[in-house]
Amino acid sequence: MYLMKAQGNKAATVFLAVLFQLGSTLSAQQGVLVMSLSILDASEEGLRSAQAKITYLGTQEKPIPTVVLAPGGHKIAMQHFLRVQKAAQAYANDESPYILSFPVASSEFRRLLVAVKPILMADAPQSRLLSFTVVRVEGSHVEGREFFVASKDAQAFYQGLLKALEAENEKGRSALQRQFRSASPASFRE
Repeated sequence: MYLMKAQGNKAATVFLAVLFQLGSTLSAQQGVLVMSLSILDASEEGLRSAQAKITYLGTQEKPIPTVVLAPGGHKIAMQHFLRVQKAAQAYANDESPYILSFPVASSEFRRLLVAVKPILMADAPQSRLLSFTVVRVEGSHVEGREFFVASKDAQAFYQGLLKALEAENEKGRSALQRQFRSASPASFRE
């Protein structure tokens, strides 16, 4: 019995080490896999069932639309974002009728994540201007992570996204530029 217990502990240790190496943690509150940074490194194939959301969190005089993107053919479901967001409830702009959505190719989605990864991997900002949430849905499993963008990084964040979009993705450009103009102080628009 002692030998079985020791072998069981060894297996548990190996399992935990593998989870740690993947940078994953289980959210006890929501029972979903929350990928720390691996979602940013997902393959094009892995992004076929993914979606991303950009929500403005700052003060506002009028609603600033949330932007949601997903590969063509993937049905966007806003409730999936709630399963990985730090706040257990939707942000005010996420419930607005003014949500802007657009399709992207999986390769384009991958480029978008690569473009903003350096900003998202920076130290957690003190001021949170934007929430950028990425989720991937496989059956009943949702994995992903919410990242925050500081106001000082907003311009670089939007420029990275716009540069990574396909030239012919006019709907995507329009949505991102509209949110950027609405969300950013005048000094970021120049």
